[in-house]
Amino acid sequence: MALVGVVAGATMLAGVLVQPLRRRAGSRSAAAGLALGGAGVALCIASVSLSSWLVLLPAGSLLGMAYGLCLAGGLTEVEALADRQTRGALTAMFYVLTYVGTGAPFAVTELSRAVGATATFSAAWLFGSPGARARTPLTVEAGTALPDPHR
Repeated sequence: MALVGVVAGATMLAGVLVQPLRRRAGSRSAAAGLALGGAGVALCIASVSLSSWLVLLPAGSLLGMAYGLCLAGGLTEVEALADRQTRGALTAMFYVLTYVGTGAPFAVTELSRAVGATATFSAAWLFGSPGARARTPLTVEAGTALPDPHR
């Protein structure tokens, strides 16, 4: 049980500590977050496949950094794209859609019970990764055309 707390703490801490890097990355932070998320899920697969709990700490740290970069990058994009009249509503919608993902751990747990952890994480990586790769060039291209309001 202590391991779960340590991994959760490392995940949250990584999400906070990555924020100064997000400012430097500017519009490319969302693409970096997608890449880190893919690497974190790959480490989760390795951890389950190897039955190695030691891999969970770096996996959690990568996933925390991915969360921090994607959340801040998404909010920056909403701020840049929305006008004053719609900014609040669009920011609220962004948060709603972002936090729908908080149900993912429950879904992963239930799916792991049904088909096994390795299959579950492998499916998440296989099906999530192509979508992330397809969106990354669009994110980078769109991000380079938008001013970074934090600069």
